[in-house]
Amino acid sequence: QAERQKGLSGLDCIGLNEGMLFVFDRDGYYSFWMKDMHFAIDIVWLSADKKVVDQQLNVQPSSYPQTFTNDKPAKYVLELEAGRAGQLGLSEGTHLSF
Repeated sequence: QAERQKGLSGLDCIGLNEGMLFVFDRDGYYSFWMKDMHFAIDIVWLSADKKVVDQQLNVQPSSYPQTFTNDKPAKYVLELEAGRAGQLGLSEGTHLSF
């Protein structure tokens, strides 16, 4: 739980082809914040069948303590470098393989 809560906090950056995948036990509504973050990210929520159900793009460290929560149930959450979701063409309904 502590590792999940920490996420990418404290890192200076992530690489172009890097990210953090959060896997939850069941579909639900999962909130994320930018506590101790040093760079902006894209947050992508995915359903159990690995389709994009919601996104929050270009989330800035200065947004803390605001939280960002999905509008539709999700089982996975993917954090990417800000702008990367758009570069990859991710939009609602996009299916990811992992």
